Amino acid sequence: MLKNDAVTLKPISLKDTDFILELRNDFEIADQFFSDAPLYDFEHNNWLKTRNKDDLDFVIIENHTQKKAGRIYITNVDYRHQKGEYGIVLHPEFRGKKIAYEASDLLIDYVFRNLPINKIYLEVFEDNHKAIKLYEKIGFKKEGLFKEEYFKNGTFQNVCRMSLLRKAWKERLDKIEDR
Repeated sequence: MLKNDAVTLKPISLKDTDFILELRNDFEIADQFFSDAPLYDFEHNNWLKTRNKDDLDFVIIENHTQKKAGRIYITNVDYRHQKGEYGIVLHPEFRGKKIAYEASDLLIDYVFRNLPINKIYLEVFEDNHKAIKLYEKIGFKKEGLFKEEYFKNGTFQNVCRMSLLRKAWKERLDKIEDR
């Protein structure tokens, strides 16, 4: 379990199935996933049993209310090439409260301090401006654009690839400490 003043990151478990299904099957949220809703409980439970054990997957608990606020993860962990894929999803009730930033900062700090990871990357729909703004605030930089990468809602969508390198994270920390 990881914790700061704002959030606690609790490893995902079978007990979180209803919450994860609520997030994944909310059409507003699902609109930003590359996969399509609905997700069924048996699919989720099978995924929990077969997922990569190197993945870091957490439910975000908002400390003030002790309510589940979302999910955050580093998946596709590849220790050979020292990289992993970041993702986050928040329940609509917790948007705009800096929960995503606090949870991301906590997880990324843990990864770069404790694991042999050099690069954390993500993919996001090009028109998801709120998410891209958050990722840039965290320190992610745009690497490229995949044209018409996914077919979603009847149209092809462009996908932006972003990454955060350990070196850039360390430089950001050094600037904060110098203040």
